[in-house]
Amino acid sequence: MRSAPPGGRAKQTDETMAVLLDAWDRSGAPDYYALLGVARDADGEIIRAAYLVLAKRYHPDTATAAIQDSVENFRLIGEAYEVLRDPDRRELYDLYYARQARRLAQGEQFEEARRQVKRANSALMASADSSADCGAPFATP
Repeated sequence: MRSAPPGGRAKQTDETMAVLLDAWDRSGAPDYYALLGVARDADGEIIRAAYLVLAKRYHPDTATAAIQDSVENFRLIGEAYEVLRDPDRRELYDLYYARQARRLAQGEQFEEARRQVKRANSALMASADSSADCGAPFATP
């Protein structure tokens, strides 16, 4: 098997791994399918092949010095493979991940609604301030 040319696909894979790890930190659960680069309906053979390719790439003993955090990446890839290769664990993971994704989406919708209300309140306050009379302070009783 040929290795990728410097700065080519290898660099793209490392950037993808960094994005996935960042997404994992925000969501609370890793997307094992994306981590292995397989579709959600992939069969065991495809998952195994993807795992072998990535395990070889990120194995701490064979990884190049240019790949930072190869031990952590290797551990995550192994964890993803262990879950996805077992049909029972995979089913539980799919249920959990779907629920987690829904919660994350609901949280993002809530945050967007909160930001819209805050912007509307700020605009309302700004228009109230600009329409005030001479700007003199109110007299307190």
